[in-house]
Amino acid sequence: MAFVHYTVKKIVHGLGAIKEAANEVKNLKGSKAFIVTDPGLAKIGVQKPLEEALTAGGIEWKLYAEAQLEPSMDSIQHCTDEAKAFGADVIIGFGGGSSMDCAKATAARIAKPHQSLAQMKGILKIHKKLPLLIAIPTTAGTGSEVTCVSVLSDHANGKKAPIVSEGFYPAAAIIDPELTYTMPPQVTAGTGIDVLSHAIEGYWSKGHQPICDVLAMHAAELVFK
Repeated sequence: MAFVHYTVKKIVHGLGAIKEAANEVKNLKGSKAFIVTDPGLAKIGVQKPLEEALTAGGIEWKLYAEAQLEPSMDSIQHCTDEAKAFGADVIIGFGGGSSMDCAKATAARIAKPHQSLAQMKGILKIHKKLPLLIAIPTTAGTGSEVTCVSVLSDHANGKKAPIVSEGFYPAAAIIDPELTYTMPPQVTAGTGIDVLSHAIEGYWSKGHQPICDVLAMHAAELVFK
């Protein structure tokens, strides 16, 4: 076998694509969306177009604006408790990689409530269906909206610990460039360097393959433009 390629099931891309959020929730047979984002984005209201789209589409939603940057394992339990109390059937990771990783880990905790996150580190086999995930990035850098990885901070051991599961591929990714327009120049530049780093890593990886090679080279070209 030459290679196997996995990615997110559906990508909705384009200016104003956030307006499709309610339709994507409905396509997943969902009705209660739990939005996971960080305090900084919520403070300046970047998530408002998402809230408006969900409301206009008749979707009940709850905003959880306490996702940590470099989320800790301990913080995931609080997010999980809030999502379960709301009765969420769709979890939306909105923001940078940290918010999307928090959403993925929360889905894992809901699916495997009797297993600690410390026990989940590495390759996670989930036999019970996770809550459906939608990922909406507001920066260009992490690519978490199309990966099966959630990276958490293990403060007790001074490490960042990834959890990998095929169940972490979002059911849909909504990529709306307009959401990046309000990012400060420093954040735009920093996430651009993140794009370049990922592109170089992917191209030079021992596990590289033709589809990712093409995407990596195109990403690197876009960064310099």
